[in-house]
Amino acid sequence: MKYALIIILSALLLSSCQEVIDIDTPASANKLVVEGVISTETDSSFVRLTRTLSFFDNTSPIPTVENAAVTVNGVSFTHIGNGIYKAPTPYSGSINTRYNLNVVYEGKTYTATSMLEAGFDVDTIFSVFKPASGFIPEGYAVTYVATDNRPRIRYTYFKFGYKNDEETKGK
Repeated sequence: MKYALIIILSALLLSSCQEVIDIDTPASANKLVVEGVISTETDSSFVRLTRTLSFFDNTSPIPTVENAAVTVNGVSFTHIGNGIYKAPTPYSGSINTRYNLNVVYEGKTYTATSMLEAGFDVDTIFSVFKPASGFIPEGYAVTYVATDNRPRIRYTYFKFGYKNDEETKGK
C-alpha cells in the first residue's frame, strides 16, 4: 500500500497541465535607439542608430537609420552603412573629456552627455573551462585579474578581440 501511494503521488507531482495563454500586447510607437562608443583607440569610436520593433517581431531585421545628422562635440559623424556613423579619420577620444552627442532625426533632436574616464590596468587575462551549469552550456570563459583603484564605483565594458596590424602579424 505504501509503494502504491508513493507511485500515485509521484505521478501527480510529475504530470502537468498545459494551457495556451495569449497576451494582448499593445503596439508601441516605433522609437529611435542610439548606441555610441567613444574610445581612445584611433578610429574605433562610432554611433549606431536603429529603430525599435514590436515585442513579438523576431523575423524582421532591425531597421537601421541612415539619414540622421550626428555630431559629437561638434565633429560630424558620417553614415557608413548598417546604421553606423563614424567620425573622419583619424579620430580618438581623450581621457577626462566630456562628450556631447547630438542626433537630429525626423525633426527631433536627441542629446546625451558622458565623460570618458580613465580605465584601470589589467594584470592577467586567461581562459577557464567551465562545465555546464543550469542554462549555461559548457565552454571557456575569459577571466581577468586586475586592481581597480578608481575613487568611486564604475561600470566597465570589456571588448575582447585582437589588433591585426604590422606589430602583431605572425605572433
